[in-house]
Amino acid sequence: MRRLVVTTCLWGRYELARIVLDYYARQRERLAAPIAAMGYEVDLLAVGSEGPASHYLAEVTGFHYRKYANAPLSDKWNHACQQAFGALRADFVLSGHADVR
Repeated sequence: MRRLVVTTCLWGRYELARIVLDYYARQRERLAAPIAAMGYEVDLLAVGSEGPASHYLAEVTGFHYRKYANAPLSDKWNHACQQAFGALRADFVLSGHADVR
């Protein structure tokens, strides 16, 4: 089975981040059967840099957590991509935790 990793980076805005992480966790559960029928399983990955605060937020919402420095921000996103694709050998979707409308 192939893997699809929904990936985000965290920095502050904990209430908003919690809403977005919860949303992706619920969608993973809701869409598990149709996604499995296409030959995929879904994992969730959050990369944070605030230590226990972002780690806890990721854990309680079912995300795997990786820690990486926030500056420069592009390096943090690059690390997220490397973890999702390189380390996990998965297809991935990037979403900023504050990218909601």
